[in-house]
Amino acid sequence: MTSSSRRRDLIIGLLGVASVGAFLPKLLWRESPLYRDILTEEVLVYAGGIVKLVFLFLSGLFALRSARRLGQGNPARRPWALLGGGFLSFFLGQAILGFHVMVLREPSPFPSWGDVFFVAAYPLLIGALVEFIRAYRAVGLEVGTVAEHARLALAAVAILGVVAFMLLRPILASPAPALERYLNAAYPTLDFALLVPIMVLIRITSRFQGGRVAFVWAMLLTGCVCLCAGDIAFAYFSTMGKQGLDPLADVLFVLAYLFIARGTMAQHELLTS
Repeated sequence: MTSSSRRRDLIIGLLGVASVGAFLPKLLWRESPLYRDILTEEVLVYAGGIVKLVFLFLSGLFALRSARRLGQGNPARRPWALLGGGFLSFFLGQAILGFHVMVLREPSPFPSWGDVFFVAAYPLLIGALVEFIRAYRAVGLEVGTVAEHARLALAAVAILGVVAFMLLRPILASPAPALERYLNAAYPTLDFALLVPIMVLIRITSRFQGGRVAFVWAMLLTGCVCLCAGDIAFAYFSTMGKQGLDPLADVLFVLAYLFIARGTMAQHELLTS
């Protein structure tokens, strides 16, 4: 590992610890002097928004740069490009929300034009992960059989389907406006769809057992799981009126983007070293 890699790991690690330390205690001590006078709502919104924007942009940038580094015939080129497009779409959605909150200084609207980019990102991310599975098979790596992956995917669909049913019922039955209800239901549904190829890739990459490629996937998949968890938590909390639990969703989003950014950076380092 190079000195620049170690510095990046240190910076991202410190930001992760700082994010957890800033957001999570608010679940228990929302009315404490710390959150009334120092880590006010405005401070946390600005800090969290900037961190999300920076690391989403870096995620998209390094994923696209990795795609460009791969040759035209490389089966991994397309999924890295799709991944970069998905993260940049998330960046645009987050930028729209950030404009409302940090520039116009008004509450983040929901629904908003940002949701167009958030929703559009999911087909790109799902497509990227499916393409990665195909790419690993295409190059002949020992990643398991198609039947094994199909069984795992079906098991994931069955389990996630039950969870989705339990989660979506109260969301769809809520008294919120129709568009808000449908969007709050759409995000968890898309997250559950994203989790299916994630589970297959976790199985595939678990065979790598250390090394730089394993590190790339550990970061990317951990980030994607945090992203799905944050999205699902946000949809449920906002629908059920549990805004007091929002810090949990916030920290999951921040950690997701930190992990994903580090993973895309590590992939680019791997290709340029």
